[in-house]
Amino acid sequence: MLLIFPIFRIFFVREFYGRIFKVNHHTLIPRPDTELMVDIAIEIIHTNNSIKTIVDIGTGSGCLAITLALAEPKIKVIATDISPAAIKLAQKNSIQYKLNGHIKFFQGNLLTPIIKKLPSALSNNLVIANLPYLRKNEIDDNLLFEPVSALDGGSDGLKYYRELIKQIADLPSATRPKILLIELHPPTHEQVLKLLKTELINSSIEIKTDLANLPRVAVIQL
Repeated sequence: MLLIFPIFRIFFVREFYGRIFKVNHHTLIPRPDTELMVDIAIEIIHTNNSIKTIVDIGTGSGCLAITLALAEPKIKVIATDISPAAIKLAQKNSIQYKLNGHIKFFQGNLLTPIIKKLPSALSNNLVIANLPYLRKNEIDDNLLFEPVSALDGGSDGLKYYRELIKQIADLPSATRPKILLIELHPPTHEQVLKLLKTELINSSIEIKTDLANLPRVAVIQL
């Protein structure tokens, strides 16, 4: 079988929100659709003076955390990823943009390292997450050059949504974030909404659409 190696994998870089980020075999390739998360997060920060920290879950290359740190230098940024190799690359990208020390990186699953080491960072703040959300049968050869762990959301695509939503639901009210932003996979967005409504009973949920008018980001007021 002849494999065509993508150009961004030859040079190991990708553009996101007007900036160049290093990528590798341990990180998801940043997509233009995810840039909507940046726009929404900035709008939230500008309309909520109480938010002092952004927590980026599943940071990968660090493109979201770094872009927001550059856009909002007064806001603290924390980023987590389960992959040590991804954390190492995200740190390199942050140094490239002279943010070493400005972003705190933690290796671990979803919110777990924050809950264990810095739970106060969640309280009344903003959590953003672009989680693996593809269903197993959606992972094909076109995605061969990306790590399965950054794509595979289990048989129904909801594995990591369930874990993160449960982590937040189980938090004491004093350490709950104020707002949760999650990127959606349009084919499964209704199932995610059902999860949110079941687990985060008193929250309000707004769906933001992308340029193709597809449901792309859920904004959850907790």
